[in-house]
Amino acid sequence: GQIREINASFCILGDDEHMDKHIWPSKNNDPHGCIGVLGWYCVRMALLVFTGVGSGTVNSVQVPAFEVDVDGMPIDAHCVVKFDKDLVLNFHCSFIHATRQKMDVISDKHTASLTDFVFPKHAITSFVVHDRAVKDSESHMIEVSDSFDSEGGPPQEVMMWRTFSRLAHGIDEANALKRL
Repeated sequence: GQIREINASFCILGDDEHMDKHIWPSKNNDPHGCIGVLGWYCVRMALLVFTGVGSGTVNSVQVPAFEVDVDGMPIDAHCVVKFDKDLVLNFHCSFIHATRQKMDVISDKHTASLTDFVFPKHAITSFVVHDRAVKDSESHMIEVSDSFDSEGGPPQEVMMWRTFSRLAHGIDEANALKRL
């Protein structure tokens, strides 16, 4: 069926020592906090999925609920990104909630659930497709679902840097040709 919505959650909970060792959760390095660091992964996945179905244009962004630290940096946020064709990304990102990374792609008839969508834990990634219809037996309701294993490629961040490198190399080559 037609994809309608993505719900994603990417949270990393670290102790003070862990957080101090990383430059990204600080007002001097990324003033957008959890939204700029963790939320960006959710947005990139939505762009990948929504562009694949002919919609990659963002119409509006809302942050209906958030929490900031003493420096005013977002450390917990619930965000809504509305795309054209009435597609919606809802995501939660946080430095104060239990570590998790999950994404559900919801269509008219099915929901595909993917865990570990940013940093895979294993070489093989599994995702589950749930049938939106629930089957009724005489004694209880049964949800119909299938699980699929996919050999994982490099993590999303590795692919981002490879793409950046390829594009930068292309710019460098184009400039070299202009100098000839």
